[in-house]
Amino acid sequence: MHTHTLSRHSSAASLRRPNTRRPRRRTAVQVMGQCFDIDVARQAGGWLIRIPEIDAVTHSSRRDEVEFAARECIAGRTGIPLGYIAVRIRD
Repeated sequence: MHTHTLSRHSSAASLRRPNTRRPRRRTAVQVMGQCFDIDVARQAGGWLIRIPEIDAVTHSSRRDEVEFAARECIAGRTGIPLGYIAVRIRD
């Protein structure tokens, strides 16, 4: 079996391809833009959502959609991208 050995004049670096770099790994970084407190109250037709910090009110028909409805309302009123908005629900 023949194996390659390095001579005194060659090095491991010379065997590599010139000017090749490993691609840099990108890591996902979670960035929070702004957090808003919201008040949620049950109503006959669904859920009433108050956002006191921007003096806004919106509603949602389902409880599991309250956070998204609040974030959409905040994004529309403030211009902050939806992905940068966090909400803290106070029942």
